[in-house]
Amino acid sequence: MPFALAEGREDRMTDTDERLDRLEQGLTAVNEQLGEVNARLDKHDERFNQIDERFNQIDERFNQVDERFNQVDKRFQGVDERFDSLESAVHKLRVLGEENAGQIKAIAEVQAHHGEALDRHGRMLEQIVKDIEPLKLQASAVERIAKDIAPLRDFVTRVVDEHERRITALERRHPDS
Repeated sequence: MPFALAEGREDRMTDTDERLDRLEQGLTAVNEQLGEVNARLDKHDERFNQIDERFNQIDERFNQVDERFNQVDKRFQGVDERFDSLESAVHKLRVLGEENAGQIKAIAEVQAHHGEALDRHGRMLEQIVKDIEPLKLQASAVERIAKDIAPLRDFVTRVVDEHERRITALERRHPDS
């Protein structure tokens, strides 16, 4: 019986060895598969690292874009300030234009009134010139008459002077009369 036991044990040991061999083979296969999985995971890690690097580059680019947007915002603020300034200046010019339009209208009315007055005065001056025309003829006639009577004037002046002296002399001789 001991031999039978030993045989049974040997059979079981062989079965156990076979099972252990199969288990080792299975573990080796699993190790190989795990090695393949690890290799694949390493490739995926490498790809994930590349993706992380790309994301970092994208983040950097987004930061640059943000900086550019900030610069654009500052420029737009400057443009807005200039626009507000121009809008204010245009408003002031509009007010000045309205004031000037009122003044121009008043000046035009004054000019129209002065134009009418100048027209009236021009007509009056023309009438005066027409009315003076006969006087010019009379003036030339008076000048001719004055030339003609110049000797008479001298005569009258001498006679009047002489006559005055005689009257004065007579009055001295006859103070009572």
